[in-house]
Amino acid sequence: MPPLTSAQFSLTLRVRIDHRPEMLGRVATAIADAGGTIGDMPADALGRMAPGAIVFAMANPTPEATPEEAAPYARVIATGRSDYPNQINNVLCFPGILRGALDVRAREITEAMKMAAAEGIAAIVGDDELREDYVIPSAFNRDVAPAVADAVAREARRTGWAEASADGFGYAEGDTSEFRPVPS
Repeated sequence: MPPLTSAQFSLTLRVRIDHRPEMLGRVATAIADAGGTIGDMPADALGRMAPGAIVFAMANPTPEATPEEAAPYARVIATGRSDYPNQINNVLCFPGILRGALDVRAREITEAMKMAAAEGIAAIVGDDELREDYVIPSAFNRDVAPAVADAVAREARRTGWAEASADGFGYAEGDTSEFRPVPS
């Protein structure tokens, strides 16, 4: 198969299955011809997906479908496990989301800020690096948290959730009155 571009990957991930009550409990039917799935799917249903699909089997430590089971049906496979490529771990999000929100004194973390965090994570993997076994940066990549923080702070400012001034950063001067030293 030709190399995967970030645009192709993004378009494939935007495949959406509308909630349909008649499909409830019938994952195998719901994912038929889908370009990808995230989460709960039986391994034997993967063969019904579109060729070259994306599978994010997130259960940890035992994914719903192992990479070995998904390999015949999927082009991109990710799990929550560190012993396979494309580990999806919440550690990619949280330091950066919190840092970004704190930096601009956002009083709420919105869905838009979470999407900005995801875009910040995705931006770490450049088009020249993107391949089927590397669509998500490592949890140990030191560029992730700052990229996520910047993306979240920008989104908070863009959407009006930032309480810090446009050139302000972090806490306001008056916020330090209740600070106390932490004993060592």
